[in-house]
Amino acid sequence: MIVDVVQDADSEYVIFFLLVAYLEAAQFAGKLPEYIKRLPITGFDDLAMRYQRLMLDLHRAAVQPDDKSCLEIQDALQVFDAALCRLAFLRRERQSLAFNASGSPGHCEPEVTEARSATR
Repeated sequence: MIVDVVQDADSEYVIFFLLVAYLEAAQFAGKLPEYIKRLPITGFDDLAMRYQRLMLDLHRAAVQPDDKSCLEIQDALQVFDAALCRLAFLRRERQSLAFNASGSPGHCEPEVTEARSATR
């Protein structure tokens, strides 16, 4: 459900607000690594770094036959992935609006692709 709300968020502020609410709720569950639950989230790069570390944790947990953290990590990855994608979309949309207003092209970086490929 939070993934759906994040995907429909209309501003960076709303996305980070939702992420903080998600992480505060995760504090009580205690199943995610501490580095994930640490606040504040300082921006896109911080979120991408946490996503990358979660991917590594998922790979480690997957090889442990009795590790129960895989589902929690997968859930967090879905939330973080939705947030990264939405943030990148909003950034591109803002750059497009700036381009249309000024007539000069903005620089568009493939942030989410970089965040995902850095763990492979």
